Amino acid sequence: MQAGVKMSQSLDLDTEATDFMQMNHNYFSHTVINCDLKDKTVLEQPNSDIIIGTYPCTKYSSIADIHGTRTGDDLCLHFFRHIAIEQPEMYIVEKVPGMKKFKVVMEAMTKLPDYYVNVFCPVDAAN
Repeated sequence: MQAGVKMSQSLDLDTEATDFMQMNHNYFSHTVINCDLKDKTVLEQPNSDIIIGTYPCTKYSSIADIHGTRTGDDLCLHFFRHIAIEQPEMYIVEKVPGMKKFKVVMEAMTKLPDYYVNVFCPVDAAN
């Protein structure tokens, strides 16, 4: 936002997260929607130049191995369904280093045609 990017909407499945966003109009003056991205069609969303996404860390982080929940949730594929259909100028994905363990996820993140992709991890972390 400080760089001049105008937010058009935020979507989140977590009701507490969307309630928090709606209470903080200074940062979230745009439309905030509580929904599951899996249920949203691309064409019902406003067009945008940049799409930013993240997925539940509990499915990808190595700590999930302790609890037997490290599954590579398919939410990332729904995010990339939106990228592939809308084809924004740029997309940004924030995730934990453990995501590299999931080949299908990494393929979706890095092999879309017509995008230059830079994958990096600012910390020295194991997969």
